[in-house]
Amino acid sequence: MNKIKLPTGLRDEFGQFAENKDIISAWILKLLRNRSYSRINMPIIEQRRLFDDFATVNQQYRVFDPAGDDLVLRPDLTLPIARFLSSTNVSMPQRLYYIGEKFEISPELSGGKNEQTQVGIELIGYQSLKAEMEAVIFMHQLSKQFLNRHHLTIELAHAKLVDQVLSALQLDHQLHTQLAQALYHKNFPAYDALLAKLGPCGAVSEKMAPHVWHR
Repeated sequence: MNKIKLPTGLRDEFGQFAENKDIISAWILKLLRNRSYSRINMPIIEQRRLFDDFATVNQQYRVFDPAGDDLVLRPDLTLPIARFLSSTNVSMPQRLYYIGEKFEISPELSGGKNEQTQVGIELIGYQSLKAEMEAVIFMHQLSKQFLNRHHLTIELAHAKLVDQVLSALQLDHQLHTQLAQALYHKNFPAYDALLAKLGPCGAVSEKMAPHVWHR
């Protein structure tokens, strides 16, 4: 058979790397089952419009569909859960966990992988403080088990903070969008290059860069 290369940004998992991934996954899944979470599996292909606010079109793997629907390989697993809950009559509250592959094209020369495994929990219908503390406990246990760290720093924020700060800077629409995308995807080289265009007002948004992540 002729040698066929993988698409850029993808890789085969083999040997010890694959074994280590299975060990970590098994430990996480056992922990979440013991904490009474329910497993949810979702298709790897979704309607593209589900992710309209998540990633630009050129960062998505488009999928050919004979039926004519506009589909993509999922770039995230959280939004499909929202889609599932909005289209079913599942009772609340719910404690859900998931693990699966997501596909998002990384910026060129960034060193990022286009296929990544995403693991997460969703506490839906609970009081906010209880949900946040549950997530903190889970991250602390994971850190102690695999990183051998007993002191863990966790940053909590909200994605809407980005738009509020950028709107206050009164930027033109294109630069506003580019900065928001760079922060959203934690592409800090691109963020720094855009920030250089702002002059003195950039100091306001520079302080928030390490603390913004999407929830």
